[in-house]
Amino acid sequence: MDNLSKLGIIAVELLSDEFKSIDGKEIGVVLVNSASSLDADQTFQKTIVKDNYFPSPSVFVYTLPNIVIGEICIKHKIYGESSFFVSQNFDSTFIYNIVCDLFSRQGINTAIVGWLDFIDNDYLASLCIIKKISQQNLNYNEMINFTIENLNKTINKDI
Repeated sequence: MDNLSKLGIIAVELLSDEFKSIDGKEIGVVLVNSASSLDADQTFQKTIVKDNYFPSPSVFVYTLPNIVIGEICIKHKIYGESSFFVSQNFDSTFIYNIVCDLFSRQGINTAIVGWLDFIDNDYLASLCIIKKISQQNLNYNEMINFTIENLNKTINKDI
């Protein structure tokens, strides 16, 4: 398993046990980073140099950044929609709109959202769980409203 996937697995484990009791079809995953899968790309590149040619499918598979979502979904039995975006910065407005679409059109009630980056042994994971909650189930002491500003404060504070 590549470093980005390991980071993703550990970061989601540390989030909360709360989402683990939710039907996997109702959970979505939306992740962003700036390095894509460059760490795995560099590892694979070393296997295809002319003087030391030994390409490995088990290394090659991790040269796509969305593989981390696949690893997270397999580990936690998540079957909902997922998206991985590569951007220099975390765009709270863009991610807010993606999550709103998941909640309104895709049957998703919970989303694991955030920034997950690993390159050259430098890493950052800033994730949160966003839940669609009905009015009668509100507990204002334990939550913040899902707004662009709060998403920006929650994720961008670490980036």
